[in-house]
Amino acid sequence: MNVIEVVLKIKSPVENMDELDLTKKVDEILEAIFVFNDKFRDWSKRLILTSTTKKAFHLLLVIEKTTLAENISVREMRYFIQYLRNKKGWISYTREKNKMFKTIEFNRLDRNQVVSFIKRVMVNKELY
Repeated sequence: MNVIEVVLKIKSPVENMDELDLTKKVDEILEAIFVFNDKFRDWSKRLILTSTTKKAFHLLLVIEKTTLAENISVREMRYFIQYLRNKKGWISYTREKNKMFKTIEFNRLDRNQVVSFIKRVMVNKELY
């Protein structure tokens, strides 16, 4: 199994982007995650939203198939990104026409890091 920590933010935001608060877009992000997870359920690929800030959102990408181990990239999330771009109109948030998000982090977590991550999640914290 591969677990990747991903942090994305809007690349080349439009001028009025300061008004956009991604914490107010959690429902749209969750909808895109739900659609992604439903589409790829047979491929053993999942996204989990772990947190959202005003400018970025943090995800875990879980891929159960180990044959992809060396070739995992943000492209694994293309369907999720295209859903936000086309179905939710997020293309209006960026001046970029081809690459809507900038990847801030894309780190494969080892077993110990996954366990540590799970322990950091507070019991009373709302999970997305």
